[in-house]
Amino acid sequence: MTAAEPTPGDPDGHSRWAMLEATEDGELLRCHECGTWKRALGTHAWYAHGTTAAEYRRRHGLSSGQSLASPATQQRFAAMPQAQAGSSGRRALEASRDPDRARAAMTAEGQHRPQRVASRVATGSQARRGRALSVAEIAALAHAEGDIERWSRVAQRLVDDGVRQAEIGRATGIPAPTVSQRLRRRR
Repeated sequence: MTAAEPTPGDPDGHSRWAMLEATEDGELLRCHECGTWKRALGTHAWYAHGTTAAEYRRRHGLSSGQSLASPATQQRFAAMPQAQAGSSGRRALEASRDPDRARAAMTAEGQHRPQRVASRVATGSQARRGRALSVAEIAALAHAEGDIERWSRVAQRLVDDGVRQAEIGRATGIPAPTVSQRLRRRR
């Protein structure tokens, strides 16, 4: 038997389910978890309880769009742009602002332009993995497997040519520490 879903207003920790309890002046909200009064419950939930704002909302029946800032704090944030309207920084922002370009950049296509993806692939994964081994290079390592001195010479040439020791280990099934040890002994 499962517990019934709470209804809005039911007791929930130190406050009420699906409701935010504010002080009369609207400056503070009560935390459902610990009962303390805070201006911004999202920040408080993260630092005091190790939970995200979204998780806090879910635990206490609040809608995903519900602000976790007190009404007075919300008003202060809303008034900020008007207070900065005449500043030089605001004028520069308004001059360079291009909402259509920003909207286009937020699409999946805008976020992952082909050249950016190609650049990340080339520099990121290749830098970590080194260059891949060819079939012929893997065959040369396999052919030299019985003679460790010969295997070490082949492997050292590959390392000098940009192949990482870990890649040699993956391709041959030899643990990377063993590859490293064989190459150290050869020197």
